Parts: sequence; structure tokens; C-alpha cells
Amino acid sequence: LSQQQQVLLYKAIEKLPHRQREVLHLLFDENLSYEETAHMMEINIRSVYTLAWKGISSLKKLLIDPVFSLLLVSASFLRL
Repeated sequence: LSQQQQVLLYKAIEKLPHRQREVLHLLFDENLSYEETAHMMEINIRSVYTLAWKGISSLKKLLIDPVFSLLLVSASFLRL
């Protein structure tokens, strides 16, 4: 991903609820399985699937929304 795309992705991830962020982090950053993630978070595997699905769905909506993307890009340039 380009630096701009990474900024957009991280800003969108920050908008997610804590548990969704945690599940996505364990699954994709730590490369844990759904079973391992359930064990680490002390929840059932169905909850892991649900949290991951909701998190990914929310990210898709946030990243596709052009107004949100423009606001994040503007904000990131102001901080540089």
C-alpha cells in the first residue's frame, strides 16, 4: 500500500470499536487462526467470526465513502 493508503486504512481502523480492532489485529497482524483468536480473547469462535465480519464491513464502508477519505487525506496533510 502507498503511504496515503496506509494513513487512510489506519484512520479507518481507529474508528472501529475496540473488540473489532482487537480481532482484526490478532487475525491479520499476528496471523492467528480464528480458533487461536477465540482462545486469546476468551470468547467463542462464532463471536470471532462475527466481530471480524463486522469490522471488515465497517472498513469497507469507511474506505469507500469519498467524503470520509477526503477528510482524512486533508487532515493527514495538515499534520505533515
